[in-house]
Amino acid sequence: MATVGINEFYDFYRRTSKSPVSADLFKEVLRSYNDSLTDILIEDGKVNLYRMSCLQIVRLKTNPTTVKVDWNQSLKLKQGIIDSGGKLWDGKEGEKWITYFDQKWYPLFHWDKKTQAFRVKNRLLFTIKVARGAAGPKEKLKKKLRSDDMAYLKYPWYHGIAQIR
Repeated sequence: MATVGINEFYDFYRRTSKSPVSADLFKEVLRSYNDSLTDILIEDGKVNLYRMSCLQIVRLKTNPTTVKVDWNQSLKLKQGIIDSGGKLWDGKEGEKWITYFDQKWYPLFHWDKKTQAFRVKNRLLFTIKVARGAAGPKEKLKKKLRSDDMAYLKYPWYHGIAQIR
């Protein structure tokens, strides 16, 4: 499946517009729009995209049988043991340094394509991949959840994980 990004949008815009703006300005406008959309989504929990249904943030229960290693915390603990002259766990003796996530839920960006409001043909072929990186939506959401202890309450529980993926 081909990925369509900002460069493809600009190429289409340049071909179809009578007086296109520069690529830098076009990209800056799209980035600004996406940042604003992300901020609204994180603040309100849901954004209506009209004929393309809605984007929302939902909470999913974690599966206790598939625990995940918290590598950030584990590597800090490992370095602390090494710095203090301790011995790392070798299977028989030493200090254990691998830690696991213990959260009961995790947030997920969800595009609801199953509703009647979604009026795009072949809707199941479309997907949204939420960007990562230092300034991406996932990091903004993490920052919001860390700074506001009650922020998670605006994100509803979602029980149909099989429908999301």
